[in-house]
Amino acid sequence: LVNKMKLYKIPLLFISETHLTESTTYNIDGYTFIFSSASTPATGVGVIIAPWLRPLISSITCHSERIIEVQVSASPMPLVFLGVYAPIQKEDQEHSDLRSKFWTKLAEIIMPIPQITPLYICGDFNTRLQGRSETEKTVIGPHIYGKGFHT
Repeated sequence: LVNKMKLYKIPLLFISETHLTESTTYNIDGYTFIFSSASTPATGVGVIIAPWLRPLISSITCHSERIIEVQVSASPMPLVFLGVYAPIQKEDQEHSDLRSKFWTKLAEIIMPIPQITPLYICGDFNTRLQGRSETEKTVIGPHIYGKGFHT
C-alpha cells in the first residue's frame, strides 16, 4: 500500500474490514498507519497518512471499530475525513440492530460538524445497489443487484 501511495501521490488512504482485534499505530517508510479495532470479528478500520501530510493533521479520532476520523488543517476551516465500515446488509434482527447502531453513531459524529466544513466520508457502506445510470459508471462499480442499469 505504501508503494501505491508513493506512486500515485496519495496523501490519505482509508482501509476497512481490517480484521484486527486491537487498535494499533506504526510507521513504514515514514507513512503512519493507524487502526481502530475491537475484538468483534470481521470489523476494523484504518488510515494510512503520507509523511508530507502528517504535519497538517490536527486530530485523529478512533470512534469505534467501524469509524475513524481525520481532521486536516486548512484555511479557513479544517477538512474532515471519516473512514467507515458499515455492517453488512442482511434482513435478520442482529444485523438490523448493528446497522441501526452504526448509522446512529455516524449521525452523532457528523451532527456537531459545522455545515460549511468540508466533510468526506470514505469506506465500505455494505449497501446493495439496485441500479445505476450510465453517468455513474465512474463512481459506482459493476456490482449491481436487481434492476441493473437505469437510463
